Amino acid sequence: MSSVASYITKSSLIHNLHPLTKIFGALWFLTLSIIVSSPVHLGFILLMVILCGFAARIPNEIIRSLKAISIFAFIIFLIQILFYKWGTVVFYMIPGVDWLPVTREGILFGIAIALRMMIILLSFIIFLSTTQTRDMMMVLVEKLKVPYDYAFMFVTSLRFIPTFMNEVAVIQEAQKARGYRIEGANPLRKIKSYLPIALPLVLISLAKGERLALAMETRAYNAGIPRTYLRQWRMEIKDGAAITFMLLALVLAVYIR
Repeated sequence: MSSVASYITKSSLIHNLHPLTKIFGALWFLTLSIIVSSPVHLGFILLMVILCGFAARIPNEIIRSLKAISIFAFIIFLIQILFYKWGTVVFYMIPGVDWLPVTREGILFGIAIALRMMIILLSFIIFLSTTQTRDMMMVLVEKLKVPYDYAFMFVTSLRFIPTFMNEVAVIQEAQKARGYRIEGANPLRKIKSYLPIALPLVLISLAKGERLALAMETRAYNAGIPRTYLRQWRMEIKDGAAITFMLLALVLAVYIR
């Protein structure tokens, strides 16, 4: 079962791109979403991200992630329209007393912020789902000249995200099998119900950290031995075409802005 931020084994155009191209693509979507402020243009960029997900042949993961991200995006949208006080008032959240005004500019700003968050998260989910950990490490160390310790720490933290999510699901199922109720409408009671999940998760995390340290020692980590890689990536024509397209689109976005 795949989960967010975990590699999905497929054979697609996105999977076969150079890892450096995919890193540049994720940063390109991030930069483009910051430069562009129109909700219409941001919606077009979000459509491009979704099409990249379908080109990577991970439509189920994209739809599942989009559903989860949309909830947080809607919450951010509500927060923005409630606290954005400048512009033309469209209506009041509490009519009759003229309290909590909602402005036209606030609605547009809230939509832009929500779309921007969805673009950034989805683009990095696609990057993590189409790039193996060893390839990320190779690009960071060999191509971008990031110190190995920092690259290892960054890649390991990304790898532990799906592991912890799976552990949380296992602990929840174990607690439910013991008759412990986790679901509920009361938010305070629901937060309190997650306390029995937090303690096992912390203990499991410590155990995994100890096993990771032992595995690093048995593999002579930081012993000064020259490192080798199973696969050496090389930039191809499709990588150059993708980077050229992204650079031209970025220049056009800056010019329009």
